[in-house]
Amino acid sequence: GFANLTKRPAKKLRDASTVLPQPYPTACTPSTRRSKHLLQSGTERRSAVDARRSSRHTIAAHPYRSYVRAAPADTTPTMQPAAGRRLRVKDLCVVLVFAGAVVTTLTSRAAAQSQLMRDEDLRVRELQERQQRADCDRKTSEAAARVEAEKDAIITQLRDEQRSLAGELKEARKAGERLSRELDGVQAQLDSVREDHDADGRAHADHKQELAERHERVLQDQAVKAESALSSCRNDLELLRRSSHATEDDLRKVKAERDAERATSVDLRKALDDALATLEEKRSVIDAASRLAELSLGAAAAPPPTKKKTKRRKDPAIAPLERIVDAKKSDVAALAKDVAVLAGGQAPPERDLAALLE
Repeated sequence: GFANLTKRPAKKLRDASTVLPQPYPTACTPSTRRSKHLLQSGTERRSAVDARRSSRHTIAAHPYRSYVRAAPADTTPTMQPAAGRRLRVKDLCVVLVFAGAVVTTLTSRAAAQSQLMRDEDLRVRELQERQQRADCDRKTSEAAARVEAEKDAIITQLRDEQRSLAGELKEARKAGERLSRELDGVQAQLDSVREDHDADGRAHADHKQELAERHERVLQDQAVKAESALSSCRNDLELLRRSSHATEDDLRKVKAERDAERATSVDLRKALDDALATLEEKRSVIDAASRLAELSLGAAAAPPPTKKKTKRRKDPAIAPLERIVDAKKSDVAALAKDVAVLAGGQAPPERDLAALLE
């Protein structure tokens, strides 16, 4: 591909951005201008118009020349070609052709080297295959000779075994004939034994039938007994059911009595609570009476003490209070007895009641 570049003339490539600004030819017709504009895009047309407008102030750019800025003294925005840095298409083609030749040479050398290596590998493989083939042929011939020797030995051994088997077969035939004669005698014995067995079977069947009939009669008797036992069990169940009903009635009565006893105990507990409340009230009345008596005794003016002993007289105002206290004591004792009777205990002694009242 690179060698063909030397045969073709170098073509100058053009870019839309580096098109030289040329004035429109006077000989161009509107049709040619229209076709020329149709071949260009909008960006190319605008760049061409801008290049024509700025052609008076700039230098026409060569498409394959490099440029540098002007000297600092020159402030005009012009571009000058750099000396010694011009690069043309022809030079590029020469470089590409040289590079192509180098690449082609290297490629051909690499291909030749690889071909030599492949030839060497093929040669080595052929030698190895020949050696392997020779080894295989040698081993095959040795194995064939070994197999032939073994085959001859096996054939000889098989012939000997065949002769021995033929002798054994003759002996077996003789033994078979002898066994067949013995089997005929055994068959005759078996026939006689079969006849005896048939007779025994018929006798056993008759005996079995008799046993079955007897067993059936026994089963019928047992069924009758079982029915009678079942009827007795039914009667017993009926009696048990009746007794269970009576027991249930007794349980209901017992439950009713227990409920009545519970109600009675509740009533007794309420009466006991009422008696205890009454006792507390009586106790409070007795306490009030005792406090009143103490107050009345404290209110009485005691006479001044004298040396003569005077007989102490009972205040007539205290007598009614003592009678009230005695009456309350008797009431409290009666209530205590009632409480003890309700509680199921014994009445407390009088000294305890007196201590309680004091």
